[in-house]
Amino acid sequence: MNPFEYTSALQYKVKSLAQQIAEFKSGERYRKLEEEYKSIIRKLEKKYPGIKTRISTGT
Repeated sequence: MNPFEYTSALQYKVKSLAQQIAEFKSGERYRKLEEEYKSIIRKLEKKYPGIKTRISTGT
C-alpha cells in the first residue's frame, strides 16, 4: 500500500469513527441498540413461550 492509499484509508476510518461517536452522543445509537435488543427478546419469547415464568420461578 502506497502512502496515498494508506492516508486515504485512515481518513475513511476516522470519518467512520467520528460518525459512530456522533451517533452515541446524540443517543441515536443507543436507541438502535435498544430496538435491536427488544427485537431479539421478542423473538426468543415467541420461540420459547413461558420463558419469563420459568426464569422467575427458577424452573
